[in-house]
Amino acid sequence: MLEAVARQTRELWAGLAAREPDNRQETLVDLLWNRLCTPLGFEFTMERKPDDIQLHCTRCPINELAQELDALAHVRRWQATY
Repeated sequence: MLEAVARQTRELWAGLAAREPDNRQETLVDLLWNRLCTPLGFEFTMERKPDDIQLHCTRCPINELAQELDALAHVRRWQATY
């Protein structure tokens, strides 16, 4: 299963890279964050440094869901106790 997912992921990224001939850091940030992640609800800040770009994820829907599921599991454990 993992190998199939890895293969599909490589194929997806290779296709994206082929359509983006510009390999600058800014282009990668635009592709990954602006075009792919932002529409899914992710939010971030970007700090430009002389030799790189640092991203800080300020909202992560995956983390939010994990917290909600953990809270739900906690409530269910509590309900089962009483």
